[in-house]
Amino acid sequence: MTNQEFINKIAPLIKAENEKRGNPLFSSVVIAQACLETGFGKSEIMMKANAIFGIKAFESWKGKTYSARTREVYDNNPVFINDTFRAYNSLEESISDYFDLITKNQRYRRAITSETPRACIEEIKKGGYATDPDYVRLVMNIIEKYNLQDFDKNIHEENSMYKIGQNYTLQVNLNVRNGAGIYNRKLNKLELTKNAQIHSDVFGVLKKGTIVTCLETKNLGSDIWLRIPSGWIAGYYGGKKYVK
Repeated sequence: MTNQEFINKIAPLIKAENEKRGNPLFSSVVIAQACLETGFGKSEIMMKANAIFGIKAFESWKGKTYSARTREVYDNNPVFINDTFRAYNSLEESISDYFDLITKNQRYRRAITSETPRACIEEIKKGGYATDPDYVRLVMNIIEKYNLQDFDKNIHEENSMYKIGQNYTLQVNLNVRNGAGIYNRKLNKLELTKNAQIHSDVFGVLKKGTIVTCLETKNLGSDIWLRIPSGWIAGYYGGKKYVK
């Protein structure tokens, strides 16, 4: 199997899983990681186990496993050790587990709000996914060499709907935050503008049907946040339009 054939095999599966979850990550990053971890599918033991991300199997893992020799870097010193990894019944199962690991684990939370593939893989590395100090560079080299950024195109296509100075209507009740992203603090009622207070509940949540003015937009992964006079709200989040 050539490098490109491996990409052709896994890319549609990864992109489909990403889209199903509302594009929390850059598909280019996930594809490149699979390429790097398996040597473009040339790791026979990993491919037999459908394990294309080399995720360690700790005590909490109740599924199938396989053992393999792996290279780790501690204190800038490379060492080879035998370790136990998660195994799967299919590539789709492996990809789904990877997305669960990254999107549901607090230590990777900043990866899902990253604005570029480089920032995304940097946060995954910081979260402890890999010990190799060159991990980010190696992943980015694969993305650039095989034009994997093409798999990220159109994930922000909804952004064309939001224009600075235009008015939009909330389709659901929405929190107002002091910054773009769900990890920023929710504002209380007294922190909103006088007009917004009229259209919010006692906790400062803007009510469905409220008309807001877009002052600025910001892309976080596939999500689009709008700055309104009172703060930031989610316009397009998790594949759903909250503001139209």
